[in-house]
Amino acid sequence: MKRYLCAPLAFAVILAVPAAAELQPRKIPAAPAEAPPVPAAPAVPKTTPGPAKPAPAPALTEEGEPKLSPELSAKLLKQLDEVEKGLGGKRGSESIAMMKLLKEAGGSNEKAFNLWQDSTKEVDFDQKGKTATEFMDWKRTKAKDLAINDNFCASIRLQAQFLALALLDSHAETPAQRLNVMTEANLYLDAVAKACDKHEGLAKSILASIMDVALDPDREVTMSNLEESLKQVREAAAALGGDIMESLLAKNLKPESCIGNHVISAKNPGNLDEIYEQLVMRPLRDKKDSAGLAAAWNRRISQTAALAKATKVKELTERYSIEKLPVLKWLQARDQWRSGQAEAGAASMLTVIRENPGHKACPEWMSELRNMATAQ
Repeated sequence: MKRYLCAPLAFAVILAVPAAAELQPRKIPAAPAEAPPVPAAPAVPKTTPGPAKPAPAPALTEEGEPKLSPELSAKLLKQLDEVEKGLGGKRGSESIAMMKLLKEAGGSNEKAFNLWQDSTKEVDFDQKGKTATEFMDWKRTKAKDLAINDNFCASIRLQAQFLALALLDSHAETPAQRLNVMTEANLYLDAVAKACDKHEGLAKSILASIMDVALDPDREVTMSNLEESLKQVREAAAALGGDIMESLLAKNLKPESCIGNHVISAKNPGNLDEIYEQLVMRPLRDKKDSAGLAAAWNRRISQTAALAKATKVKELTERYSIEKLPVLKWLQARDQWRSGQAEAGAASMLTVIRENPGHKACPEWMSELRNMATAQ
């Protein structure tokens, strides 16, 4: 009860405090001292502003393009080097993964067919907006037959192996890397020879790279229709797809992002001449390796002769011996000369001319040998 009696007194005290404060006289602050007068600034004579100075013209190259200062140029080049280094590492890791996938496909009919089937689904069905039902219909009919076609699967395996070889070639910068490409190219050529020995149709198709012709692998060839069957074209077999970068596998896997700094030297998996010249012979010529060149030429001639024989068409085997073999022997002798064995090479070239006087290239050979003999 006492607490309630004291409450009014306390409330009165609280009200009395502001009331007392209002009774106190207010202190009026003193007026600030008058500031001293500021002296006037000296008068500046008025002048008419002249024209603004133009910005200095940028330095130009001889072609008239803007040119960076040495400092900015060095900075930009450093930044580009850093970006390129990062991209190079990314390309390298992606290439390794893709080459592993392709080599696995190249070693197995089942894996090769599965990769081709996946590529077909992506390129010919998904990208064209076809339905899953359409793909399943195709898979139950045409794909089912191709899956058990050993000749077809062999061609897909070779495509996969060659695409891996092309990627490896694009990254070859050092002599050791180029030697590795040459080794892999020889393994691929062995695989082609083995496949052609087993599959007559494939051998007839690959003949395009040997004889500069294309031959229908399903058509019976006789002496009477030989000329009609052989068409003068440079493209290799349709069985191996022409340009590997335009193949179904490439359209699906998109290897462009994995290609190294070098242009792919050989692009046609069925053109054995191109593969030998670019991936096998060229590095040996660069080193002037006469022994290596001799061994490579003997191997090349042996393989191509076996391929012509594998067609099981007597007329084609004879035509190879008459038309193609002398050309290969001439090129072999010329390499022998250029790699440091001029006397032996000259003797071999002269032998080719004597043994093939009716060859269409004979006049050209004689002129070339005469120029080589008189060159200073």
